[in-house]
Amino acid sequence: MQTTMRTIKYLTTLRKELIILLIISILLIILVEFTDFRLPIFVNNAAKWNLLGYNLSIAYLASFIFYFIVVHIPNEKEKEKIIPYFKVKTNCMINSAKALLKVLKEETKTDFINTYPTRKELENLLEKVNPHQKAPMLISLPDKYANWAYYFAENSIRIKIYCEEILSKIKFIDSEFFNKIIVIDEHMYLKETVRIHKAMPIGNDESTYLLTFFHQFIQAIEELEKFTEKEFRNY
Repeated sequence: MQTTMRTIKYLTTLRKELIILLIISILLIILVEFTDFRLPIFVNNAAKWNLLGYNLSIAYLASFIFYFIVVHIPNEKEKEKIIPYFKVKTNCMINSAKALLKVLKEETKTDFINTYPTRKELENLLEKVNPHQKAPMLISLPDKYANWAYYFAENSIRIKIYCEEILSKIKFIDSEFFNKIIVIDEHMYLKETVRIHKAMPIGNDESTYLLTFFHQFIQAIEELEKFTEKEFRNY
């Protein structure tokens, strides 16, 4: 029973067009083998079309069985092993973004209505963050602290590393998950925070220059979190 359920589970992970072709092939084989179904005699080359359809159905069924057993099932088993890894790395990425927001809230004494800020809430927060001023990140003893530009850049680099670690297992990433990770990995916010840090000092005494990219990035993180809660909940 357990084997049957796992087989059904693996079938549901196949692309829809493969399943549709399988159903058509099986139906055609059943019609030819167990009924009197044939194309009407008045159809040009009806006998040849009947034979061609039957042979193609047999060939597809054999190919499908081979692919399903030799390729698809082993891939799905490997994916089951790798998904906990994806979950850990994705959670690290999401938690890094949340940790940054938490520190920013505490340091600027700003609050959000929800977990993730609106654009206006984020703008109010960034107005209070001077990229040159000390951030709560100790670089070296006894009291050398990073500035906010450095703090933003380090957080971005860490998130970028998590993205790259996930993308290194690209063979096992489905298209929806891949798209959400690549949006974050290639996001202008990550690039801009690193660029600003390298360009320091700059002429700004607040951080609203990051507003648009930062808000879009937070939205991408929120979408990723919703996806993982839905897709990885059993792992």
